[in-house]
Amino acid sequence: RPSFLNAIDQALAPNPKHRPQTVAAWRSALLPQLTGHDGAIGTAVGTKVFVSCRRADTAHLAGRIYDHLEDAFGRDEVFFDIEAIPPGVDFKSYIDTRMRQSAVVLALIGPNWLRQPTVIQRMLGRGTGPDHVVMEIDIAMRNGVPVIPVLVDGATMPTDPGLPPSIRTVSSLNAMKVRGGADFRGDI
Repeated sequence: RPSFLNAIDQALAPNPKHRPQTVAAWRSALLPQLTGHDGAIGTAVGTKVFVSCRRADTAHLAGRIYDHLEDAFGRDEVFFDIEAIPPGVDFKSYIDTRMRQSAVVLALIGPNWLRQPTVIQRMLGRGTGPDHVVMEIDIAMRNGVPVIPVLVDGATMPTDPGLPPSIRTVSSLNAMKVRGGADFRGDI
């Protein structure tokens, strides 16, 4: 985006007085708050990082990843857990609002992301309730928020036929790997 390139040029200005004077000012110029919605892929201009995960599949690394992101960007710039949603608030509406404020979604994918029978049943519409992870990724894609698959614990990318129709394009996205233990720092 031209505004993104202009923000980089400002930060590299030879005269320090012409550079942004704070990180917050530069971040606002680099990734301005989302003010409209056009739904095209890759058009998000929010500033937050949205972490989408299944606790049963990635909980042990999800917390470490969140802590790292919180240290790097600040607590208010990272949305991590559905427990942060106030009681009585419409889940889908709340996620949609948070997604519009996001610059990127990190979709943490562990080895059992699609293999748990109850998860597959819900994804195929045969479960008792909505699949929140699928809903989050679908909302991100419809809002133009880039989704970065993050493979943990040796997980592989899900294949197109294994994904619900609304998020099938996830299978063609370039993924990052994050391992636990001594490899975590280098991977993150």
